Amino acid sequence: MKKLLCFLMSALVAVTLCNCGGGSDDPVPDPNPNPNPGPFPGPVVEVSLQNIVGEWQLTAWSGGSIIDGAHTAYLKLNADKTFDLYQVRINNQGVVLYDGTFTLDEAQALISGRYSDNVAWGASYTIALSTNAMTWTVVGKNDTSTFTKKNIPADIIDIAVPADEVRSLGELRLL
Repeated sequence: MKKLLCFLMSALVAVTLCNCGGGSDDPVPDPNPNPNPGPFPGPVVEVSLQNIVGEWQLTAWSGGSIIDGAHTAYLKLNADKTFDLYQVRINNQGVVLYDGTFTLDEAQALISGRYSDNVAWGASYTIALSTNAMTWTVVGKNDTSTFTKKNIPADIIDIAVPADEVRSLGELRLL
């Protein structure tokens, strides 16, 4: 039994050594490169309309300190290229509902949008995407927002007030 085990181990070492040499030192190209690899764990997936459609929670934001444990936002991206943004108000007294449309350039992983009152988003974003998270980076800057796949809680939807009813409050728009 010991001799058989030694023989098998020797054969394994020999096969491993044979597979190590003789080839190019050039790295093997990724057959599915993503121009914007995500800074998050999990398999990176292609940025496409099908892959971004769904409900997301804003879980991190490098552009400022507004988002913390008490303040967040939920984003619903729809297949018809409309969106709903449930933004917890900065003073934590309710939720403002913004809606509108977006465009997605899948080849460049670029998203931009317009609110229903015809105001453009504050920036366009490049997207990095995994199965459960996506990071939006402001074009030309290092500001990022990370969204995690999560259903929008019913209590958030229930208390949301349409943005046109709170305009006088000068709400900050997160997109």
